[in-house]
Amino acid sequence: MQLLGKKALGKKALTTPALFGKKALAAPAIINQKSVRVLEKIKSGKIDVEMNTVGVMLIITLGVVYAIASYVGMKTFKGCGAVNEQERYKTLHRLLSHTLAISLTIPATLLIGKMFRNDVSAWMAIFGLLGILGASVSVDITRKCDNATGQEKKASIGALLCFILSFLAGVALVRRK
Repeated sequence: MQLLGKKALGKKALTTPALFGKKALAAPAIINQKSVRVLEKIKSGKIDVEMNTVGVMLIITLGVVYAIASYVGMKTFKGCGAVNEQERYKTLHRLLSHTLAISLTIPATLLIGKMFRNDVSAWMAIFGLLGILGASVSVDITRKCDNATGQEKKASIGALLCFILSFLAGVALVRRK
């Protein structure tokens, strides 16, 4: 049995509006009709797809618990001669470090999104500030190290300028509201 196409559905094959205004063959028709109705409700605002405050608080709690667990593991690793020389544990230490950054980023992003109601200008200001910090470090390192090429130095300076402009534009747009 063919799941997609008119042969499977016979003469009663339905076409429903899909994304971008194109027609799509329903396969199977009932599921496609339900999907279209749900998408229409989301588009009209009748269904809220954003995470509620309780969900955000739960994710923040999980992030804090993960941060504590990975901090304890990393701190113990650094002071323990039995494991800190083994390559396996060095790799696991790096894994903890990277996943710690992720576990802090997700709740922070959700919280900031709730605080600023997903306002693009606020995100521009926040990302601009973060970029200023990161690009400044990059500019400093590329100026002091001989192995940095002229193109890398220019890229660091260009990124710094971009983030300064992003920060200023974001702040100006936030203040305008």
